[in-house]
Amino acid sequence: MASRFSLAIDYGSRYVGLALVSHGESAPNRVLRAGVLVVQKRLLDEKIKPRAMMRRLRRTKKTRR
Repeated sequence: MASRFSLAIDYGSRYVGLALVSHGESAPNRVLRAGVLVVQKRLLDEKIKPRAMMRRLRRTKKTRR
């Protein structure tokens, strides 16, 4: 009797939920482990800032005429 496993991920703006789920015949969709990751907004903003600046530049370049 082989069980299948899947990792469920729920992305949020501040929290990321994770769950390891077993899909067996005797107990369908049994949660083996679950957890929450807290995203530190400041660290994330620093990584996203250059990309956001480039996106803004592209938007304004299209509207200038």
